[in-house]
Amino acid sequence: MYHSRLLAAEDRRPLPIAVPPPSPGTLDDLERATANDVVLARGDHLFTAGQTGGGAFTVLSGALVLCRSLPDGRRQIVDLVGPGRLVGLAEGVVRASTATALVRTRLRPLRRPSPEAIAAELATCLARHHAHAVLLGRKTALEKVASALLELAALFGSRWPEETIDGPSFVLPMTRSDLGDWLGLVIETVSRALGELQRRGLVVIERTDVVHLVDPAGLAALSGDRLVRRADLA
Repeated sequence: MYHSRLLAAEDRRPLPIAVPPPSPGTLDDLERATANDVVLARGDHLFTAGQTGGGAFTVLSGALVLCRSLPDGRRQIVDLVGPGRLVGLAEGVVRASTATALVRTRLRPLRRPSPEAIAAELATCLARHHAHAVLLGRKTALEKVASALLELAALFGSRWPEETIDGPSFVLPMTRSDLGDWLGLVIETVSRALGELQRRGLVVIERTDVVHLVDPAGLAALSGDRLVRRADLA
């Protein structure tokens, strides 16, 4: 189940991202937990839509995309799930979406997530789905792409400077097609929006996939989003 491919882009090496510390326990406990970790290569499925749920996982590093596909092959990415998030909460329930590794991703199986952890994840999902509904229904193409770059920078970017307005750099882990499936745009519109953000001096894009946020605050103002630093995701 961990070897099917979905994302079309070639593998790319992302910049390092923060990994939450292991939960307290004895050394033996930690070693056993590490031995049970699941490691997915880019494009591998953790589970697919229609499968019966096999329990929950916490994301330790990397990121997953959750997506739904129509019978004709059209696809909608409904969420990105990064470090610290839970995925696949319901055991024995049919999966509503497919979970695919966006980059090399390490997950830890959870036998019994705490009620507090489940409640926190459900609250996060609800807030993110509300925000994504607004993005899909009301934001312009330029605003959508600005929002996407801010979120990807929070997940994959280098450390946010504390005393300058200059922002992080990261290797874009999504193709233009992936971005379109996430944002409800065609590839050409995604490319034009990236070019316009660069023309306005908000970002610099090198080699088509290395993104530097020159003015994160400007991107946030354009997109209507709150500027999120990586520390806020911990």
